Amino acid sequence: MIQEMAKEIRLFSDRVYGYKQIKIALHRQEINIGVRRLWRLLKEANCQSVTTKKYRKPVTEVLYAQRSNLIKQLDDQSGV
Repeated sequence: MIQEMAKEIRLFSDRVYGYKQIKIALHRQEINIGVRRLWRLLKEANCQSVTTKKYRKPVTEVLYAQRSNLIKQLDDQSGV
């Protein structure tokens, strides 16, 4: 019974809700169930949420003054 209700809640949320949000929705319907038990029931029913992680471009910050590249200034590439 709980597994079927959890499936309905998941489908209603366009497969976005995970086990924590489904637990909150079940709690609002006055059905108390533990998070671990709900996770296990959803795993048995193969009902996993669709998660996407937002891409964030890495940012580098230089907190000191940059030095000039001395290797580029050498006429002789031997470094001597």
